[in-house]
Formats: sequence, C-alpha cells, structure tokens
Amino acid sequence: MPENNKWGELYVQVKFLKDGTQDDPKEPLILYNLEEMLKVESEPIEGSLSIRVIHAKGIPITDSLAEGGLSDPFVRIIIPETKVQQTGVSANNLNPIWNYKLDLPVTIPKNVIFFFYF
Repeated sequence: MPENNKWGELYVQVKFLKDGTQDDPKEPLILYNLEEMLKVESEPIEGSLSIRVIHAKGIPITDSLAEGGLSDPFVRIIIPETKVQQTGVSANNLNPIWNYKLDLPVTIPKNVIFFFYF
C-alpha cells in the first residue's frame, strides 16, 4: 500500500438494475450502466440499487492503547430519502471483512448527479 494512503482501502461493489431486467455479472457497475440509461430515458428510472461492502485493508489506528490500540471500523451508507444503513462494527480490526449486502428499491430522476465519498 502506498505510504500516502493514510485512510486505507475500502472494497465496495455498486450496481443499479432497471426494473424488468435480470442481473448479469458481465454488466458494468453503476457508473457505466446508469450513465448510459440516463442518456436515453426521458422519465425517472425505477429499479434496484445493489450495494456490497466487501472489506477494507490498511485502516489507520484510531483507538487509544487503553481501548486496544487498533480501530473499530464500520461503513455507513447514506442515500437521500432512505434510512441510513450501516455495516456491523468490526472491533479491533485494521483489515475488516464485512460481506455486507444491501438491495434498495430506488427511483432515479432524469437529472440525478452521483457523488461517491470514500
């Protein structure tokens, strides 16, 4: 891991499936397939947003020595107009594995803008 990566690495998969379509593992992730759909659709798109938080590695130490000297990482997923979701806390772990999966029905307006914060 590069030394300037002080926050570690998070491995996440995100996919949007338009209603009436089948999941195809060969299809690209959200930034590609959703962008293409928005170019041709004139109405809001209804479908399912699938988010998988797989694991992280190289998480920095944030706990004090009295607390174990490692970190207790978790991932919080915030999507407007839905309930905030969160993985479990992985206590005293700098390389947590969550394998957390979330599927949400969503309606994406035509003028949507996506931001991914890590």
